[in-house]
Amino acid sequence: MRITDRRHNRESEMLCEERIRLFDAYAAATLAYHMAVTIVNGSGETPEELSKTLMASVGARAKCVKARLALQEHKRQHRC
Repeated sequence: MRITDRRHNRESEMLCEERIRLFDAYAAATLAYHMAVTIVNGSGETPEELSKTLMASVGARAKCVKARLALQEHKRQHRC
């Protein structure tokens, strides 16, 4: 890698708003998943309510995985 390539990579890391947006989305999804799991673990709900809570946690996990993959793909494509 040439010095100019390294400099470009550093500049693109600092200026990449899309990466920041994707990271923020991943952080929010991770927090939502954490909160959903915490609710499931501490719930004393009826079986029906627990089922809904579990489904919500599964959805939160799927969003978390999707957000992480989007961030990883962006980093792979843009090298930032």
